[in-house]
Amino acid sequence: MSRCLPLLQFFREDDIYHSFNWDNRNNYPIAEIVNSEHKAALSGYPEEVRITRYTYKPLIGIESVTDANDISTYYTYDPMGRLTTIFDQDHHIIKQTDYSYKLFAGDTTVNETPPTAPEYSTAATGISASLNPIGSNCATTLTVNGGYLGEDAKWHWYSGNCAQNHIGTGGSVNVSPDETTTYFIRAEGNANNTTCVSKTINVTPASLNPTPGSLDYTYEGTVGAPFIILTNYNGCDPWEVSENMAWITLVKEDLSFRITCETNNTLDTRSGNINLSGGGENVSIPVTQQGLVQLEANLSYTPAIVYGRERITVTANVTGGAGPYTYRWEKRDEGVSDWTYITTETTSNQTSSITPLIGNSDVYFRCKVTSEYQEITETIPVRLFEDPD
Repeated sequence: MSRCLPLLQFFREDDIYHSFNWDNRNNYPIAEIVNSEHKAALSGYPEEVRITRYTYKPLIGIESVTDANDISTYYTYDPMGRLTTIFDQDHHIIKQTDYSYKLFAGDTTVNETPPTAPEYSTAATGISASLNPIGSNCATTLTVNGGYLGEDAKWHWYSGNCAQNHIGTGGSVNVSPDETTTYFIRAEGNANNTTCVSKTINVTPASLNPTPGSLDYTYEGTVGAPFIILTNYNGCDPWEVSENMAWITLVKEDLSFRITCETNNTLDTRSGNINLSGGGENVSIPVTQQGLVQLEANLSYTPAIVYGRERITVTANVTGGAGPYTYRWEKRDEGVSDWTYITTETTSNQTSSITPLIGNSDVYFRCKVTSEYQEITETIPVRLFEDPD
């Protein structure tokens, strides 16, 4: 006995294609596809088609219909194969039919007990993210909020579109997008598939914005107290820091680093760069350190006219260098080659007596000024006049 082949597609002039896919035995159409020629498998149809899916209770009738908007309707039957109840996807009864028979012996009514409806899932109320926004390729955990899983149902996660690009199952999932992406979740089970809820994870480009952006030290450097630089790095790839200065020491921490700058005991200003890299970004922090100021000393004395037997005060006027200073004082008379040590002081003034001389002559004072890293020696002659008395 011959059997007709099932209808695979039809097309009316000025209309669109309607295609059908059948079960393995070609007994029941399991999908109706609008806007495409027939394909052997459902996965072969383009994304823009509208698909209505059907399931069947063999030899009884349709068990479920899921339309192109992914909304399902379910059908149950009594033991005699008669339709009894139609449910929507949220387990609400759309229509219910009771059958009764009038017996020949009287008006006894036999009522059918409605079959037990399947346990339906309800849609999630939202999605929470452990981090949002995030840097490129950083990880965040998405967790479903609310909803209910029905008969043999699981939460299914998708990226980009609902019910496409499946990325996992369960109550939470870890994602690491490299660009802003919307994620979807819905319950899928034997009884029904719920509608999707979504969450958009915003991705910001990786950046390094160290503060401060430049460093300028005095000759003293950090004076034993390391200085902290914040990287303000928002990427997930490891970041690195390096420098090209022997007088700088760096200690890397989580999102910052400590810098120690040695004392500059030279007269030269020195400079260099601290280099940061991470997430494809490269940033340099310029570093300068001033040198010592040249130590200088000028000697002066009072009174302006000095006679023998007088006491005079010689003062060292110091600029530059790095204090504290020490002052080594010496003197010699005119015609004498050797210097006579007077004292070493920490003050700039020195008062000394003058030996009486016959006739006009000079006496010389010498001061050696020493700072932490420098020293300088200056000499001043003092003209002596005979005491008019």
